[in-house]
Amino acid sequence: MEYAFSILMFVFAALLMLYAALVGRGGFDMIPRGYAASVDDKKAYAKNFAKVLRAVAAAPAVSGLIALVGVILSERDDLVIGISVIILIVGTAAFLTAGVKMLSLDRNTDNTEGQK
Repeated sequence: MEYAFSILMFVFAALLMLYAALVGRGGFDMIPRGYAASVDDKKAYAKNFAKVLRAVAAAPAVSGLIALVGVILSERDDLVIGISVIILIVGTAAFLTAGVKMLSLDRNTDNTEGQK
């Protein structure tokens, strides 16, 4: 049971990576409509959205890895899991923020190129 958090994080990261792979291969229809409502180049947007998903998938993967190593090497499982949850929350927020900025930069670049 001590490895449950790590297993769940690895499974969640793998599912996000699978979703990113499906979207990246042209699955624009898999992106929620609110995020992709005003996009002209759907294929490029899907690829950029998949990059963001891959970055976000890194947070639970790193958190699960730290939890796994910490549980194996440490006697304080509760402290290790607490630190892993903090890393998960901070990492997800950081990757989402960076991803949103990346998507908005791509959108602005596409708009300015069309106006030239």
